[in-house]
Amino acid sequence: MSAEKITRMANQIAQFMETKPHAEGVTLLA
Repeated sequence: MSAEKITRMANQIAQFMETKPHAEGVTLLA
């Protein structure tokens, strides 16, 4: 997997987490 693809995925995850309540976002990552 290319670094560019990983970066894009990480950015998408970060944007998704911003739309969630903090506790819920942390639970999804765990």
